[in-house]
Amino acid sequence: MPCQNAAQLAIDHINCRASCDEIGDRLRDIVKRETSEVPPRLLELIDKLAELERAPRSSRQSTK
Repeated sequence: MPCQNAAQLAIDHINCRASCDEIGDRLRDIVKRETSEVPPRLLELIDKLAELERAPRSSRQSTK
């Protein structure tokens, strides 16, 4: 059904924010239920990132 007047569908900022928040809350609940464990490869990458952040700036630049 095509929209004949887009202004009729416009919602105010408060209702838009509330809708976005509700969608985010529901998605977080779904992801929490479906996610049981962090994949090992992701844990390796997180550890590598932490190592790189702890390294002195001069050694970080030489690895690029």
